[in-house]
Amino acid sequence: MATPPQQGKGPGIWRRVIFPAIFVVALFAVLFARQGSNEISFGGNTMGTTYSVKIIGDGDKAAAEEAVAKALESVNARMSTYQDDSELMKFNASKQTSVEVSDELQLVVKSALDISRQTDGAFDITIGPVVNAYGFGPKGQKKVPTDEELRSLLEKVGYTKLSIEDGKLSKTSPDLFVDLSAIAKG
Repeated sequence: MATPPQQGKGPGIWRRVIFPAIFVVALFAVLFARQGSNEISFGGNTMGTTYSVKIIGDGDKAAAEEAVAKALESVNARMSTYQDDSELMKFNASKQTSVEVSDELQLVVKSALDISRQTDGAFDITIGPVVNAYGFGPKGQKKVPTDEELRSLLEKVGYTKLSIEDGKLSKTSPDLFVDLSAIAKG
């Protein structure tokens, strides 16, 4: 738990983070309480999973559904491993080692690579071949790969084999397979 700032140590976490956070939460609570008790809810399937949306307040359900559908379609078109024609799957299938990619894909890959560096590779978006071998990817049956298969697949994995610079996503090997399922859906 954070402690109040000490004399001469600057504003501290209480003034910079905790008080503003409490204010924002209280503000949202007041605003939503005034909206009434109408609830719009809908959901569906996307990206190999399901989603659910609830909106408290007055609004147009059809417009909300359309906006969410467009946002999900945009993410799928760029980052899905379940769509062969997505931007990510085109990169994965490409034998080119450097491909220009959208701002959205750049943002997610940069975030993923930052997390990979911070976790010393515990989080690694190049784990796609292993995910697919176990049958958790878009194709394949669930099975446990042999130790030899796993060793071979792990040679193709490694976030340091992937980089992004000047709008281009680059891989050191044409066989590198990026899977953003652990981050893009968020």
